[in-house]
Amino acid sequence: MIDCDKFHETKRERKFYEDKKQKALRYIDHTIEEWHEGIRSGSPSVVGANKLATKLIVIKKMVKDI
Repeated sequence: MIDCDKFHETKRERKFYEDKKQKALRYIDHTIEEWHEGIRSGSPSVVGANKLATKLIVIKKMVKDI
């Protein structure tokens, strides 16, 4: 028999972490778009922007695996 209280608690926890994950992914997407916009406009620190964008893409993939 399944303990209903445990199931609901796990469901709430899952929802909590899913919300946190989605918030982080939106933040990362926004940051990547911001940097890409800077690159397209001819920002002087293109190398730094590319490095940051690459790191954020890696972080995004890691967060998706949560």
